[in-house]
Amino acid sequence: MLGASDPMIVKTVSRFFWKEAPPFGEWTAALIWNDTDSGLSFDAISGRIEDTADNKAHHIRGDVLAVLAALQAAKERQISSVRLLSVNDSVVRTIREYYDGWERRKWLNANRKPIDSLDEWKQIKAICDDINVDWEKRPKEAVDLVEEYQEFRDIIDDRENDFWMQRAIDRDPWG
Repeated sequence: MLGASDPMIVKTVSRFFWKEAPPFGEWTAALIWNDTDSGLSFDAISGRIEDTADNKAHHIRGDVLAVLAALQAAKERQISSVRLLSVNDSVVRTIREYYDGWERRKWLNANRKPIDSLDEWKQIKAICDDINVDWEKRPKEAVDLVEEYQEFRDIIDDRENDFWMQRAIDRDPWG
């Protein structure tokens, strides 16, 4: 269980529906933290991506949008430390390993191509300058992303239902 000094924990999940016409993607970010006034707190944020022309870029973009929304929520709640868990290796490594090189190369990647989701990455970096973020890669094989995605959607759709909140906490999807 989270203690008062523990960081907010964020987990991101994105999913894409290629067989739909037109194809679209959705992302969610689940947040859990210990609020000094109300104790253990949980929230979930979601969004939709309409333009899914590039499969790989949009898988990453879904996670980038989830990370940005979660970090914005952490900043609004005046959280000083976040443990961010993602199955997307590129997302986990970007701020730690890639971002400074992009800046040195005038916002081009190592292959001299423009950076996807650059505006979002700049916003994430600005928040990371104010909040301590510990980026962690979750092993993909240990995670049922479809099940997690659906569970997060159920939480978002029924925020007032204590069953979903308690299930998300009891299931311990945070480690």
